Amino acid sequence: MTSEDAGDLRRLAGGAVIALAGSAAGKALLLACQVMIARLFGAEAFGMYVLGLAAFKVAELLSRGGLGIASLRFISMNRGRDHARVKGTLISGVGLSFAAGVVFAVILYASAGLIAGRAFHMPELTGMIRAFAPGVPLMAASLVIVCAVQGFQDMRYAAYIKDVIQPGVCLSLVAAFAGLGLGPAGAAHAMTASYAVALAAALYFVRRLFPALSDPCLRPVYATRELVSTSVPLMMGGVIVFLLMWTDTIMLGLLATTEDVGIYRAASQPTILLLLFQSAANAMYAPMVSEAHARGNSARMAGLFGTATRWVFYLALPAALVLISSADAVVSIFGPEFVDKGAPVLVVLTAAQLVNVMTGGVAVTINMTGRQKLEFYNSLAMFAVNLVLNLLLVPRYGVIGAAAATGVSIALVNLVRLAEVYYIYRMHPYDIWYAKLALCGAAAGLALLTAGRWYSGLGGPATLALNVSVVAAVFAAFAVTVGFPREERYVFEQFRAKVFARCPGSGASSRRWLG
Repeated sequence: MTSEDAGDLRRLAGGAVIALAGSAAGKALLLACQVMIARLFGAEAFGMYVLGLAAFKVAELLSRGGLGIASLRFISMNRGRDHARVKGTLISGVGLSFAAGVVFAVILYASAGLIAGRAFHMPELTGMIRAFAPGVPLMAASLVIVCAVQGFQDMRYAAYIKDVIQPGVCLSLVAAFAGLGLGPAGAAHAMTASYAVALAAALYFVRRLFPALSDPCLRPVYATRELVSTSVPLMMGGVIVFLLMWTDTIMLGLLATTEDVGIYRAASQPTILLLLFQSAANAMYAPMVSEAHARGNSARMAGLFGTATRWVFYLALPAALVLISSADAVVSIFGPEFVDKGAPVLVVLTAAQLVNVMTGGVAVTINMTGRQKLEFYNSLAMFAVNLVLNLLLVPRYGVIGAAAATGVSIALVNLVRLAEVYYIYRMHPYDIWYAKLALCGAAAGLALLTAGRWYSGLGGPATLALNVSVVAAVFAAFAVTVGFPREERYVFEQFRAKVFARCPGSGASSRRWLG
């Protein structure tokens, strides 16, 4: 292992651990918030909230466009070398997104009645959409800053803003507003207020991370045209990806009931556990692969791609097995009315997201290496497939049809992206370890089927706990008997040296696990 490889592993692991810890906290708070809304107001009201949230996110995405990812890319390319250009990128990205957000907030507020009455045939949805509208510029600007600070390859501040402050404030305000009797619309007001706090925190943190931003002697160099030209295809791709991820929800709103929308949204939320691992790795992988590509270092790109993908698969596979085997128990946290229709949805979407994480950061690789147009076409094709499948399946099969349509689309486009990355860069993330881990997963699945016969009647929480124990035991046995590749051993040793060294006797134990 070269010194550059070792440095990459330390930075990738360190940034991914911070992003993972932040994402875990953020997703837990987000899930708690949605569970609270569902339990307080029921499936139908929760469905109304979800449809209002969809309209809000469309307006925010159009406001932000691709400015966040474009800012990340330019900052990662210029950090430490051109402070004036970095300063100009920050000011341009945040200013443009906020200004566009104000425009789209006004449009959303003014067209709320049209959207609610003409599109969804639910005039009562108007107030919910209008409650979300003021948050559009706040969310757009704060998320641009979150992306931008990742370009400095320091994940702490992005985690603070996106995963702790905003969801924490939102959860607290949902509870407070519900206590004041504001109803489901109070949850929308809580979302808006939380992004106001997040934006204030983001502006504070970015000045700490990049003090030159406040230096009056440093004149910013604006590359606004270049920034916008890069962001436009990213925006179009982002809109298409958003529509893909929300097509199922929107189609249910158009062709089914608000209760179905609420059930589907609730059942889809636990799958964020798998995406949590992927987003944590990609948060650090994105600026590093951009830097490696800019320097023409294809070997480093391939190493980063393989390592990041392998880590995600190690973590996501056992989580997916638990979600599939415990679907009833997991969905029941939203309430008993969500279980019958929601559990099959969770199984289908978990299988699709497992294919997603198995292919690694293919979309990030394409975007971060200057091929945004290719990713746009990928996203457009994915959206078209998903839309057609939803039109065919939702009227006949309802929520499970929406899940099947989205699952097929997610799996298909990621396999296509994987083929493209291999064709363009001649790199893929797979080795003998994927076969070994797949066998471990098969063994864990067999153990769940066998052991589940003995405790299937115990009830939701007990079944979930036992399923977690079975999967953990199988994967622990795999770690002890097979060990880990050298990259994982190196990263684990770095972690052990900093943490476990303080605990007498823990070092020898951790080395035995490494193999």
